Amino acid sequence: MLDAGKSQGVDFVGETVTPFGSIDFTPTLIEAKAKNPTAIILNLYG
Repeated sequence: MLDAGKSQGVDFVGETVTPFGSIDFTPTLIEAKAKNPTAIILNLYG
């Protein structure tokens, strides 16, 4: 994803990993919101 984004001029301002099985993403979203992004991309799998 990073290579594809960078080739299109996307600036990535952060990345985080949450523990497997997490169901509360509030702290992660608060951290992301503090960076004032244009978009938030979630890559959730498991």
